[in-house]
Amino acid sequence: MKYIVGNFKMNGDSSMMIDWIQKFSCSSKNKIIIAPPQPYLNFIDKLPNNVFMAAQDVSPYQDGAYTGQVSAKMLYDLKVSYCIIGHSERREYVKETDDQIYQKFCQLNECSITPIICVGESQEIREKNTHENFVVNQLEKYTDINEELIFAYEPIWAIGTGKIPTISDIGQMINVIKDNVSSNAKVLYGGSVNAKNASNLLAIDNLDGLLVGGASLNPVEFANIAQS
Repeated sequence: MKYIVGNFKMNGDSSMMIDWIQKFSCSSKNKIIIAPPQPYLNFIDKLPNNVFMAAQDVSPYQDGAYTGQVSAKMLYDLKVSYCIIGHSERREYVKETDDQIYQKFCQLNECSITPIICVGESQEIREKNTHENFVVNQLEKYTDINEELIFAYEPIWAIGTGKIPTISDIGQMINVIKDNVSSNAKVLYGGSVNAKNASNLLAIDNLDGLLVGGASLNPVEFANIAQS
Protein backbone atom coordinates (compact mmCIF):
# COMPACT_ATOMS: atom_id res chain seq x y z
CA MET A 1 0.00 0.00 0.00
CA LYS A 2 1.20 3.47 -0.96
CA TYR A 3 0.10 6.87 0.33
CA ILE A 4 -1.39 9.14 -2.34
CA VAL A 5 -1.92 12.62 -0.88
CA GLY A 6 -3.60 15.46 -2.75
CA ASN A 7 -2.75 18.98 -1.56
CA PHE A 8 -5.34 21.40 -2.92
CA LYS A 9 -3.40 24.39 -1.51
CA MET A 10 -5.44 27.65 -1.58
CA ASN A 11 -7.77 26.53 -4.36
CA GLY A 12 -11.44 25.68 -4.59
CA ASP A 13 -14.79 26.54 -3.09
CA SER A 14 -17.87 24.61 -1.98
CA SER A 15 -19.01 23.99 -5.55
CA MET A 16 -15.59 22.68 -6.50
CA MET A 17 -15.54 20.35 -3.49
CA ILE A 18 -18.95 18.91 -4.34
CA ASP A 19 -17.98 18.47 -7.99
CA TRP A 20 -14.65 16.83 -7.00
CA ILE A 21 -16.35 14.35 -4.68
CA GLN A 22 -18.98 13.46 -7.27
CA LYS A 23 -16.42 12.87 -10.03
CA PHE A 24 -13.75 11.08 -7.99
CA SER A 25 -13.97 7.33 -8.44
CA CYS A 26 -11.12 5.02 -7.50
CA SER A 27 -10.90 1.43 -6.31
CA SER A 28 -7.18 1.60 -5.55
CA LYS A 29 -5.79 -0.31 -2.55
CA ASN A 30 -3.56 2.70 -1.84
CA LYS A 31 -4.26 5.03 1.07
CA ILE A 32 -5.89 8.07 -0.56
CA ILE A 33 -5.79 11.38 1.32
CA ILE A 34 -6.87 14.88 0.29
CA ALA A 35 -5.96 18.18 1.95
CA PRO A 36 -8.41 20.95 0.99
CA PRO A 37 -8.27 24.48 2.43
CA GLN A 38 -9.33 24.68 6.09
CA PRO A 39 -12.90 25.99 5.44
CA TYR A 40 -13.73 22.81 3.52
CA LEU A 41 -12.55 20.22 6.03
CA ASN A 42 -16.21 19.85 6.98
CA PHE A 43 -16.75 17.99 3.70
CA ILE A 44 -15.18 14.99 5.44
CA ASP A 45 -18.59 13.35 5.90
CA LYS A 46 -19.22 13.50 2.15
CA LEU A 47 -15.98 11.79 1.11
CA PRO A 48 -15.99 8.27 -0.31
CA ASN A 49 -15.17 5.63 2.29
CA ASN A 50 -11.69 5.06 0.86
CA VAL A 51 -10.64 8.73 1.02
CA PHE A 52 -9.22 10.30 4.19
CA MET A 53 -9.05 13.97 5.10
CA ALA A 54 -5.90 15.96 5.90
CA ALA A 55 -5.40 19.55 6.96
CA GLN A 56 -2.78 21.71 5.24
CA ASP A 57 -1.44 23.12 8.49
CA VAL A 58 -1.98 23.35 12.25
CA SER A 59 -1.09 25.76 15.04
CA PRO A 60 1.98 25.01 17.16
CA TYR A 61 -0.13 26.00 20.18
CA GLN A 62 -2.78 24.01 22.03
CA ASP A 63 -5.19 26.95 22.43
CA GLY A 64 -5.23 30.62 23.38
CA ALA A 65 -5.09 34.10 21.86
CA TYR A 66 -3.76 33.10 18.43
CA THR A 67 -6.19 34.74 16.03
CA GLY A 68 -6.55 32.95 12.72
CA GLN A 69 -4.87 29.72 13.80
CA VAL A 70 -6.43 26.26 14.01
CA SER A 71 -5.46 23.84 16.77
CA ALA A 72 -4.89 20.11 16.58
CA LYS A 73 -7.81 19.66 18.97
CA MET A 74 -10.07 21.41 16.47
CA LEU A 75 -8.86 19.16 13.65
CA TYR A 76 -9.45 16.12 15.84
CA ASP A 77 -12.95 17.39 16.58
CA LEU A 78 -13.60 17.44 12.82
CA LYS A 79 -12.31 13.83 12.54
CA VAL A 80 -9.34 14.87 10.43
CA SER A 81 -6.85 11.98 10.23
CA TYR A 82 -3.71 13.60 8.76
CA CYS A 83 -2.04 17.01 8.61
CA ILE A 84 0.69 18.37 6.35
CA ILE A 85 3.35 20.36 8.21
CA GLY A 86 6.53 22.10 7.10
CA HIS A 87 5.51 22.60 3.49
CA SER A 88 8.12 24.66 1.67
CA GLU A 89 5.56 27.34 0.81
CA ARG A 90 4.93 27.92 4.51
CA ARG A 91 8.65 27.78 5.29
CA GLU A 92 9.20 30.46 2.62
CA TYR A 93 6.14 32.72 2.85
CA VAL A 94 5.57 32.77 6.62
CA LYS A 95 9.15 31.95 7.62
CA GLU A 96 8.30 28.78 9.56
CA THR A 97 11.28 27.35 11.40
CA ASP A 98 12.19 23.74 12.13
CA ASP A 99 11.39 24.42 15.80
CA GLN A 100 7.89 25.63 15.00
CA ILE A 101 7.28 22.66 12.72
CA TYR A 102 8.35 20.30 15.47
CA GLN A 103 5.94 22.02 17.88
CA LYS A 104 3.18 21.34 15.36
CA PHE A 105 4.30 17.73 15.15
CA CYS A 106 3.97 17.41 18.94
CA GLN A 107 0.50 19.00 18.95
CA LEU A 108 -0.71 16.57 16.28
CA ASN A 109 0.75 13.59 18.11
CA GLU A 110 -1.10 14.52 21.27
CA CYS A 111 -4.36 14.47 19.31
CA SER A 112 -3.61 11.22 17.44
CA ILE A 113 -3.46 12.99 14.05
CA THR A 114 -0.77 11.68 11.72
CA PRO A 115 1.70 14.39 10.60
CA ILE A 116 3.05 14.43 7.05
CA ILE A 117 6.36 16.26 7.47
CA CYS A 118 7.67 18.03 4.37
CA VAL A 119 11.38 18.44 3.70
CA GLY A 120 13.32 19.54 0.65
CA GLU A 121 15.96 21.83 -0.78
CA SER A 122 16.05 24.86 -3.06
CA GLN A 123 17.69 24.97 -6.49
CA GLU A 124 20.59 26.96 -5.05
CA ILE A 125 21.28 24.34 -2.39
CA ARG A 126 21.00 21.54 -4.95
CA GLU A 127 23.52 23.30 -7.22
CA LYS A 128 25.94 23.61 -4.31
CA ASN A 129 25.59 19.85 -3.75
CA THR A 130 24.70 20.43 -0.10
CA HIS A 131 21.11 19.21 -0.45
CA GLU A 132 21.62 16.02 1.54
CA ASN A 133 23.06 17.87 4.52
CA PHE A 134 20.27 20.43 4.26
CA VAL A 135 17.57 17.76 4.46
CA VAL A 136 19.40 15.93 7.26
CA ASN A 137 19.28 19.16 9.28
CA GLN A 138 15.52 19.37 8.70
CA LEU A 139 15.22 15.83 10.11
CA GLU A 140 17.26 16.46 13.23
CA LYS A 141 14.37 16.64 15.71
CA TYR A 142 12.86 13.34 14.56
CA THR A 143 15.90 11.07 14.77
CA ASP A 144 15.12 9.68 18.23
CA ILE A 145 11.42 9.04 17.63
CA ASN A 146 10.63 5.34 17.39
CA GLU A 147 7.11 5.60 16.00
CA GLU A 148 6.44 5.27 12.29
CA LEU A 149 6.71 8.72 10.70
CA ILE A 150 5.63 10.00 7.29
CA PHE A 151 7.90 12.41 5.42
CA ALA A 152 7.32 14.04 2.06
CA TYR A 153 10.43 14.89 0.10
CA GLU A 154 9.58 17.91 -2.04
CA PRO A 155 12.53 19.63 -3.68
CA ILE A 156 11.42 23.26 -3.80
CA TRP A 157 12.66 23.73 -7.35
CA ALA A 158 10.38 20.93 -8.58
CA ILE A 159 7.11 22.27 -7.14
CA GLY A 160 4.85 23.47 -9.94
CA THR A 161 7.72 23.77 -12.42
CA GLY A 162 7.33 20.54 -14.38
CA LYS A 163 10.89 19.61 -13.42
CA ILE A 164 11.63 16.59 -11.25
CA PRO A 165 14.85 15.02 -9.97
CA THR A 166 16.12 11.87 -11.63
CA ILE A 167 14.87 8.53 -10.37
CA SER A 168 18.33 7.95 -8.95
CA ASP A 169 18.35 11.29 -7.11
CA ILE A 170 14.95 10.63 -5.56
CA GLY A 171 16.01 7.14 -4.53
CA GLN A 172 19.16 8.51 -2.93
CA MET A 173 17.20 11.07 -0.90
CA ILE A 174 14.77 8.40 0.28
CA ASN A 175 17.75 6.46 1.62
CA VAL A 176 19.15 9.60 3.28
CA ILE A 177 15.86 10.21 5.08
CA LYS A 178 15.39 6.61 6.22
CA ASP A 179 19.05 6.27 7.26
CA ASN A 180 18.82 9.38 9.42
CA VAL A 181 15.41 8.76 10.98
CA SER A 182 14.30 5.15 10.83
CA SER A 183 14.04 2.38 8.28
CA ASN A 184 10.37 2.23 9.31
CA ALA A 185 9.78 5.82 8.18
CA LYS A 186 7.50 6.32 5.20
CA VAL A 187 8.81 8.65 2.50
CA LEU A 188 6.61 10.23 -0.17
CA TYR A 189 7.79 12.22 -3.17
CA GLY A 190 6.21 15.52 -4.19
CA GLY A 191 6.93 18.05 -6.92
CA SER A 192 5.31 18.19 -10.39
CA VAL A 193 3.62 14.82 -9.95
CA ASN A 194 0.99 14.01 -12.58
CA ALA A 195 -0.76 11.04 -14.17
CA LYS A 196 2.00 10.69 -16.79
CA ASN A 197 4.91 10.28 -14.37
CA ALA A 198 3.17 8.72 -11.35
CA SER A 199 3.78 5.09 -12.34
CA ASN A 200 7.51 5.63 -12.86
CA LEU A 201 7.79 7.48 -9.58
CA LEU A 202 5.90 4.83 -7.62
CA ALA A 203 8.23 2.18 -9.02
CA ILE A 204 11.18 3.76 -7.16
CA ASP A 205 12.56 1.35 -4.59
CA ASN A 206 11.61 2.29 -1.00
CA LEU A 207 9.23 5.08 -2.10
CA ASP A 208 6.04 4.92 -0.05
CA GLY A 209 3.80 7.24 -2.01
CA LEU A 210 3.24 10.64 -3.58
CA LEU A 211 2.29 14.15 -2.48
CA VAL A 212 0.38 15.65 -5.40
CA GLY A 213 -0.23 19.36 -5.85
CA GLY A 214 -1.99 20.89 -8.86
CA ALA A 215 -2.91 17.55 -10.45
CA SER A 216 -4.99 16.64 -7.39
CA LEU A 217 -7.51 19.38 -8.24
CA ASN A 218 -8.67 17.26 -11.16
CA PRO A 219 -10.57 14.31 -9.65
CA VAL A 220 -10.17 12.16 -12.75
CA GLU A 221 -6.42 12.72 -13.00
CA PHE A 222 -5.98 12.23 -9.26
CA ALA A 223 -7.88 8.93 -9.48
CA ASN A 224 -5.55 7.84 -12.28
CA ILE A 225 -2.54 8.73 -10.11
CA ALA A 226 -4.00 6.82 -7.15
CA GLN A 227 -4.42 3.75 -9.34
CA SER A 228 -0.94 3.93 -10.85
